[in-house]
Amino acid sequence: MLGQWGTLFVGGLFALFLVLAPFNLGSYTIDGDAVTGPQFLRQVGLVVAFYTAVLFAIGVGLWRERAWTRPLMIVYWLALPLLVLTSADWTVGGLVLDFLWSVAMAGIAWWYLYVRPNVVAYFEARKRYPVGMMPNER
Repeated sequence: MLGQWGTLFVGGLFALFLVLAPFNLGSYTIDGDAVTGPQFLRQVGLVVAFYTAVLFAIGVGLWRERAWTRPLMIVYWLALPLLVLTSADWTVGGLVLDFLWSVAMAGIAWWYLYVRPNVVAYFEARKRYPVGMMPNER
């Protein structure tokens, strides 16, 4: 439940940034430097739009109890180094550290989503029975 509402909330914030940026409403920073909304969109707009879509998809998938949400959560963690590449002064060392952190977080997410027996059982049940059709929900 926390993941569902958290991803929808953060996705909503990202969407708000994308909607307000062209009008230069709000304050935007990249690498600690203040930038205008249009500059923000030019430099990181596509990445923020990607993360917005992924976060909304995860939130809706969890809300609708869809099994495809599991791999999408892994993709979210593995794609985080994209943010480093949007930085104006990214370094190879920074990219490597972010990649290692991303792989570690994806590994923890994979363990939780694919190894923990109660979580595996939940998602397996979602594959077999559509929403509202669980044997105990009839």
